[in-house]
Amino acid sequence: MNYELNELIENADIVRFIKSRRRGWLGHVMRMDDKRTPKRLLDWKPIGIRIRGRPRKRWIVDIERRYANNGKKTVEKVM
Repeated sequence: MNYELNELIENADIVRFIKSRRRGWLGHVMRMDDKRTPKRLLDWKPIGIRIRGRPRKRWIVDIERRYANNGKKTVEKVM
């Protein structure tokens, strides 16, 4: 199983591989037309009553937090 994974990612560090794929997907979605569903979901802010408990982490918040260490504040500056 791990042998197949190593061949798939060409012996790259798995964490770096996943981060690079996330960054690629983010760039892809940001270049989409505003009417496309993934782009709308990226910009979507839920309204209404929140459920009880800790709020779920949004994907974009995680990306912004990771790249904030590089001195970039927004996703647009990352791309």
